[in-house]
Amino acid sequence: PLEHGGASPALRLVYALSSFAAVVIGFQPTRLATAQRNFNQKRLVQIDLSSQLAGLAVMVVIGVAARSIWALVVGWLVGSLTATLLSHIWMSGHPNKFRLEMNSLRDLIGFGKWIFVSSALGVFAVTGDRLLLGAYVGADVLGFYAIAALIIRAIEGGLLKLLSTVALPALSE
Repeated sequence: PLEHGGASPALRLVYALSSFAAVVIGFQPTRLATAQRNFNQKRLVQIDLSSQLAGLAVMVVIGVAARSIWALVVGWLVGSLTATLLSHIWMSGHPNKFRLEMNSLRDLIGFGKWIFVSSALGVFAVTGDRLLLGAYVGADVLGFYAIAALIIRAIEGGLLKLLSTVALPALSE
């Protein structure tokens, strides 16, 4: 364990800023879900690949220059921001607007608490290894572990994307 039995202060900031990518992704339009439902994969794949390339380019540049875990954090944020911006620019359809309906808010709060609990458990199941590992190892070891996990997830994600965007629509045809 690190001094005083806790994670390095830098790791706390890394976790906080990495989590901000979820906030950025939350601003993506519902046109993405509509395109997915209608099997309009061309633009979705373009957005996905463009955002991954932008994030990877930033990771490589910062990684070579700084050799720091911040390359992963900034690359992740740039990829998320790129996907969100491109989804607003490249996707056609009805634009989203902020609006509050009281009936929907009550339904959301009533049902949302169970989604929140389920999501929290799901996030812990997926990222719990890094959360726990961050308390016991230094930033350099955690960085290597995170890179290895990213490579594995990229391979899995590519195969799942291929299945969901090519195989399943082909079967439905």
